[in-house]
Amino acid sequence: MPNAEVTYRRRIDIVLSAWAGLVKAEQLAERHAVKTRTIYRDVVHLRESGIPIRGEAGVGYLMPFNPLRIIERNLESMGR
Repeated sequence: MPNAEVTYRRRIDIVLSAWAGLVKAEQLAERHAVKTRTIYRDVVHLRESGIPIRGEAGVGYLMPFNPLRIIERNLESMGR
């Protein structure tokens, strides 16, 4: 079972990489020493969590806007 912090850091990297430009799951998998399938599952999890990552397996992923806005909106909705 993967360490929760490692999974968290990998998912943050997926979001930031997708925001920086088109990124393929193969690139991310190599960077994090995991299988491509792990990246696909991470992307599904991020999307289900409300992160608007666009793209698909085999093509690549993009983030349409700055991910820091998502964090800011979540903090605002929590009254912080």
